[in-house]
Amino acid sequence: MAEDDKIIVLFDGVCPLCNGIVDWLLRRDRKDILRFASLQSPFAEKLLEQHGMSRRCRNSVFVFFRGKLYERSSAVVQICTELPWPWSWLSYFRWIPQQTRDTIYDWVARHRYAWFGQRNACRIPAPNERKKFLDDW
Repeated sequence: MAEDDKIIVLFDGVCPLCNGIVDWLLRRDRKDILRFASLQSPFAEKLLEQHGMSRRCRNSVFVFFRGKLYERSSAVVQICTELPWPWSWLSYFRWIPQQTRDTIYDWVARHRYAWFGQRNACRIPAPNERKKFLDDW
């Protein structure tokens, strides 16, 4: 699979919920299509700047896939599209209006630190995971 066919997931590296989801995705990425970078990394900073995203808009998950940048619930739906069955059925949430999906996403995002805490530093991938992370290690 060409690098252009990889899905780049930009996530909050200090959020335990986000890191838990990354762990979950790593176990289900049978096609080896997912790549990850924390939002706090220089890689993510540069990619988001290239797509006109200001710093204040970066409290979200982002997905970069085939030249397009997705954020919030659209990023989640895009990831689900590439997951193996039965998880791929979650991509059908795209039929829910984006405004509704984003409202739910924003509510969880606003409360995630209160519910799950916050790490002092971004995750460091295990040696067997490093090829999946685009940060400098």
